Order: sequence, then C-alpha cells, then structure tokens
Amino acid sequence: MPKTWSRVLGLTAKQKVPNIAEYSAKNQEEAGSQHDRDTVKGCSDLLAGGLLKSKTPQLLFCSLKSPHPPYILNKTWEHHTGAGVVNFLPKRKVHPADAFTIKSKGSWKVDELSDHEVKLCRRNYFLFCELADAMIGQIMDAFHAAPDKKDTYIFFISDHGDQAMEHRQMGKNDLFEGSMRVPFGISGPNIPAGKKNTQLVSLLDLYPTLIDVANVGGHGIRGSLPGESLLSIVDGSNKKKDYVFAEYHDTYSATGSYMVRQGDMKLMWYAPVQEGDKPFPPQLFNVVNDPFELNDISEQHHKAVNELLELLEKEIDWKQADREKKLYDKYMYTEYFYKPKGGASNCASSLVELFGSKVKPENIDQCADWLGLPCEQLEGLDDTENNVTTSLIHDDDSAEFVWK
Repeated sequence: MPKTWSRVLGLTAKQKVPNIAEYSAKNQEEAGSQHDRDTVKGCSDLLAGGLLKSKTPQLLFCSLKSPHPPYILNKTWEHHTGAGVVNFLPKRKVHPADAFTIKSKGSWKVDELSDHEVKLCRRNYFLFCELADAMIGQIMDAFHAAPDKKDTYIFFISDHGDQAMEHRQMGKNDLFEGSMRVPFGISGPNIPAGKKNTQLVSLLDLYPTLIDVANVGGHGIRGSLPGESLLSIVDGSNKKKDYVFAEYHDTYSATGSYMVRQGDMKLMWYAPVQEGDKPFPPQLFNVVNDPFELNDISEQHHKAVNELLELLEKEIDWKQADREKKLYDKYMYTEYFYKPKGGASNCASSLVELFGSKVKPENIDQCADWLGLPCEQLEGLDDTENNVTTSLIHDDDSAEFVWK
C-alpha cells in the first residue's frame, strides 16, 4: 500500500512490456477457486436444507471471486473464444490521470503485445465470466428445486467490472465503463419477468431496495440515503434521480476521481493532486455514441460539463472527500512505512525500494515537503533526469507525465 499512500509524488515504476502469463488461464483439474466452489456448495446446501422454510426473514449472500485473476480453468472451457482486439489511444492523447493509473499497473506498454496476446488476455477474462455464470446457475438450480420460494427476491449484482485490456489495463481502478458498469438484476414477487429497465441505477440503490423488501426502516432512514429503492420503478415509474454518481480514491489513482452520468453524457472530474495545484482537466464522453470512451468531448461541451458538475456537487463535497483521503494517505505512509523503515535516514532508500531507479534527488525533497518530516538524500542518485517538474506534460510517445 505505500505506493498508493504516496501517490501525490507522481512516481511510477519503470515500464516493461507486460508478462501475459499473469493473465493467462491456468489449467487444473477443477476450474475456479476453492473459495468459489465452497460458496456454491454452501449456498446450494442451505437452499436444499430448507432455508426458505424459515418463519423468520432470511438473507443468503452468495459471493464469488470469479471473474478475478488468477484465471484458473480446465479443458471444459478451452473451446470458448470471442474476444476481439481493442483500440488503444495514442500515448500522447492519454489523459494524465489515466496515464498514472496505467503506469502504476505497469501496463503502459501493452500496445507492444501482439494482437494474439491481447486477445488471449481478453478471452481468459470472458471465459471466467462464463465460469461465474455456470456457478451461479448451480445455485439457481438449487433454488428452483427448493420449496416455499414464492416470496423470495433474488438480486444479481457485481461490485465492479474489468477493463480486459481496454484503456491499456487489466482490472478495475478507474471510472471507465469497463470497470464501473455492472449487472443489476432483480426477480421476485410483483417484478415482471424478463423485463429490462433502461433507467440509470447504481449500487447505492441496493441498500434502500433491500430495506424496502424487508419492510424495515422508517422514512427517516430511507430519506437520508443517497440511493433509492428500485421496487418503486418496477411498474414503469421513473426514479427520482435520473443520474448516477461515483467516486474513487484508492489503488492506482493519481488523485480523487469523480463521475456523474445523466442520459448519454458522462463526466469524469478530478481533484488537484495537492491542494493549490492546477487540477487535471475533466473528461466528458457520450457513452452511447462512444461506448469505449476514446473521444473526450469536454472542450466542445462546456455547458454539459458545468451541468453535470452541478449534479455531482449536489451529492458529494468532492473537495472535502479528497482532502480527507489525502490526510489519511499521509498518516498511513508516515505511521506504517516512513517510521517503521527508519524515518529520515532511510526515507530515500525506501522510495527507491518502491519505485526503483526513477527516484531522483528532487523527489526526495518533494517527499520531505509532503510529509513535513526530514528525508535525507541518498548518495548516488542520478539527478540528470527528473520525473517531477513544475509542469504537467506529455513527452510525445512515451508520455512521461509529471505533476504541476
């Protein structure tokens, strides 16, 4: 975690062409993780054992790790294909916040992989999605075989998606659709079967819906929640809010990142890396016309940016949220990395341990200024190249971005 806590320094490790073995399917006798197999069996056994006969309300939570690396499959799944190559933005056009995320993951050079290797990585992720579907199917078989299920609601959700090589990334850690757009399905009493509702919903709506299903919590509780019960829209009614929003501050992020979508338009908004800095520019996408979010139209649509920002600020005090997270980062880095590593005397060597040869003398001084604590220089550091300067730039194709 020290790399995450020290993100304000803007440092990333030296980039190499990714090793796709990390994302390659590993064949073994049984597909998937033992955790997932145990989950499927445990949930199925509870359903078969009469859980739904209980006179008290029950909540059964069946959480799978799949689809998630490592991708452990067996020969049953080898016949599936169907993952095309993605289009990468030229490096000089990658937004600086995205560039930091990509480089922090060590995947800046994925465009040097062959089309076959990119397809293989994507294919393995999608195969694991199919495996997850099959496992959920086993639980659903047990549900359908159980008695007394007529009053049961089923929610099918996911906490996040995966870029699957889109935007030069595997995994999540950003606000693009690949990471954020997840399934949200509900079945149960008075919910029309097979009906698709195209209104924008988010995981913030899950808790209000659950307490509505359970018929608990008065208006005071429900009225204080940022989401709303989706039972109110199963008859075709509209949600009170026709937009959704989110924020991200964690692993691989350069700074506090925020998203709001209304209709076809989606805004990404960024806090300054450090207070007083010039913030990254926003990004705006029409996710219907541009589903892979490759064409930032914020410069052509200032009105839309301002309108979406107003919606975001109705929901989140983004400045305060970012300020609190950065104070947390500094505290965690100081208490769990700087001090245990020896404080001032080992501060520089600890940074080199984290980021390698890219650490320069100026970065050591920057770290000391950030922490408000001494950080002694390390002899032999090369100061001929500087990763952190006073401007935010891309240097043509390599896009060595730096903080302002």
